[in-house]
Amino acid sequence: MKTFSDRWRQLEWDDIRLRINSKTAADVERALAAKQLTRDDMMALLSPAAANYLEPLAQRAQRSPGSASAIPSASTCRCISPTCALTTAPTAASR
Repeated sequence: MKTFSDRWRQLEWDDIRLRINSKTAADVERALAAKQLTRDDMMALLSPAAANYLEPLAQRAQRSPGSASAIPSASTCRCISPTCALTTAPTAASR
């Protein structure tokens, strides 16, 4: 049986970063309207495109009893997960 750490190390972080950074405002709006979030919805909500949707995101979190009190966007995420770190860390191309 694989451990969480084993699975974590097998993730394709370059692909995940590209998928998150490719999300659009339309993807964020679709995720905000979804009754149940998919992995792609979560990527949209963690993407830089979600930075302009913090208020609707907070409202959705308040309407969702039993869920996390907030879902961070990439613009507010600081070192809590490698995904956020990958999407917010400066790259050689952005310097």
